Amino acid sequence: MEQRAVERRLAAILAADVAGYSRLMEVDEEGTLAQLKAHRRALIDPKIKEHRGKIIKLTGDGALVEFASVVDAVRCAVEVQRGMAERNAGVPQAKRIEFRIGINLGDIIHDAKDVFDDGVNIAARLEGLAEPGGICVSQIVRDPVRERLGFTFEDIGEQNLKNIAAPIHAYRVRFEGRDPAEPPSVRPARKWYRPVAWIAGSAALAAMALFLWFHNQPPPVPKQPVAAAASAPLPLPEKPSIAVLPFISIGGDAKQERLADGITEDVITDLSRYHGLFVIANNTMFTYKSKPINVQQVGRELGVRFVLEGSIQTSSDRVRVTAQLIDAASNAHVWSDRYERPLEDIFDLQNEVTQKIAAALGGVTGTLAAVDAASIRRKPPANRDAYDYYILGQELHYRLTKEDVEKAKPLLEKAIALDPQFARAYFALGGFYTTQGFFGWGDENPAALFEKAKVALLKAVTLDPNDAVPHSMLGMVYFALNDVPRGVRI
Repeated sequence: MEQRAVERRLAAILAADVAGYSRLMEVDEEGTLAQLKAHRRALIDPKIKEHRGKIIKLTGDGALVEFASVVDAVRCAVEVQRGMAERNAGVPQAKRIEFRIGINLGDIIHDAKDVFDDGVNIAARLEGLAEPGGICVSQIVRDPVRERLGFTFEDIGEQNLKNIAAPIHAYRVRFEGRDPAEPPSVRPARKWYRPVAWIAGSAALAAMALFLWFHNQPPPVPKQPVAAAASAPLPLPEKPSIAVLPFISIGGDAKQERLADGITEDVITDLSRYHGLFVIANNTMFTYKSKPINVQQVGRELGVRFVLEGSIQTSSDRVRVTAQLIDAASNAHVWSDRYERPLEDIFDLQNEVTQKIAAALGGVTGTLAAVDAASIRRKPPANRDAYDYYILGQELHYRLTKEDVEKAKPLLEKAIALDPQFARAYFALGGFYTTQGFFGWGDENPAALFEKAKVALLKAVTLDPNDAVPHSMLGMVYFALNDVPRGVRI
């Protein structure tokens, strides 16, 4: 069977359709189609282009549009709805074409014929909650734009959406009488805010949102494609492919649970650094936490050949970790092992597990190139309590609300105080300042916050130059500051 190329990426998805389309077509099919074409030609397509959107799917009465920025998506939606209100002025109510629009930010999958995944599905369901002529957005869209755009967001609470496992907190956009421009109070006249920095900031914000989404609210599990056969498995990528299921905490407390989640995230991150592997991101994998698992179904849903399962159990000074690598197609065990070590060796054990998984994958597929293990290995924390504070701080940070992000800072500072050589804690603190700078949540101006982020991230890469994640965020900060020092490559 021919395999189609698959592309995953984070995007703001706008879903729109015509309210009462069947009734309009029944009354006047030719007139309705002519009106739709006229609205697209004169208003909708130009607005999508103006706000850097891309039409990815058209239906008879609607469309899916992709944007790199939630700000662009919301502005485009508001301007389309305002324009439609003007164009409908004087048209009898029974003949008006009015759109409902839903917007969501999420991980989506492109293949040669379609676009799907929960990011798309949620946008389509939110559109159904919008009023004719209105807009409905998810909380992950509303939070970063509510202080940047002059609109009111009406909280309609958590909504149980069809075929979406977890409730989605939704908001209706109220845009009457306000322009979609940033309020002057969040546009300080600073050196960094000039045209090139505006462009850089937009690109960096999209990159920052992508980075945070990979650790943030997981999309609900059943991957139901839009207008595609839900039962069709995703094609396997050319590289050896793996999904790491959340490690199970056996009989432990909340601290052991966080340790299990941290190990899962770190194993995924470290495996991702092998260029010859295709690794499913954290956000998708944590949707399977605490759920019954069918390995073959996981392989079909995610389009991977291999699945890793693991568990962790701690006592006062010992840790037991089990891991098994399974071929999802045949359900055969490729590799398994059990480790029992002093608890203080947990991070060395984690690196050993990662390297054995990579070696097993290379042995089975014969395609994974040998790599220098020292270049993959990250410097572990010297203090387990510091690691616990780091995990707690990151959990709050990745919720991406102003209140939770503010609570993360003292936890990250505590991690640094307990272990001043813990590179990832400095990375997390740099991420905290970066988020505040991009979203305008801090008491200081964005330039000052980005400078603090730069200091923390430079400390992280100095302490552990082999860890790629702080390097990538440091590049975003330099980009936002328009301040790339000579000799630095980003």
